[in-house]
Amino acid sequence: MIRKCVIFFAKIFLFFSFVCNPSYSMGGNENHKFYKIRENDLVTVSVHGHPDLLTTQRIDQDGLIQIPLVGVIKIGGISVRDAEKHIVEAFVNGKFLRSPQVIVSIIEFMAREISVMGEVKKPGPVVLDPDKDRMLITVAIAKAGGLTDIAKSNAVRVVRQNSEGEEFLIEVDLDQFIKPGDFKKGRKKQFILIAGDVVVVPRRLF
Repeated sequence: MIRKCVIFFAKIFLFFSFVCNPSYSMGGNENHKFYKIRENDLVTVSVHGHPDLLTTQRIDQDGLIQIPLVGVIKIGGISVRDAEKHIVEAFVNGKFLRSPQVIVSIIEFMAREISVMGEVKKPGPVVLDPDKDRMLITVAIAKAGGLTDIAKSNAVRVVRQNSEGEEFLIEVDLDQFIKPGDFKKGRKKQFILIAGDVVVVPRRLF
């Protein structure tokens, strides 16, 4: 029951965050060669001298994209640079083009978030940097405004999904990572959050 309530409110936070700002533009000129392409990223593939091969699409859930002449290619999960090489090989191996110059540009990447709820000063989603899918728990707490005065910091719950989509709980003792009032300097190896995690800070019982 507790888990269902946590997920329900987390989805409300993430929904309104998505409606207000569903994606972030990187711009066609900002070609992050080492950025790993992910599901729902909006990409443009262009071939120098062949404007008819220009295409702009979102990467599907399997990491696939449809390239003119070549067909379906998987570029999700690899860097922009490797995606360009992969598409060049497809054109050459299929004998469509001899030496194509392919450019893959990230137009938009879908926002990746961690939700921080409960006894923090600014509960809600925390957006990750474009090229990252994880964050220290103390950093996420800090971005959520820090703990309230009645937060039970030694029993923070993290709701996470495994590879099968099943949800499970992890209890984290923030006190072993931080000093009171300081959420950026940890004393021990910190707990790392991943995109999609829901952090719930409970209220201390007096």
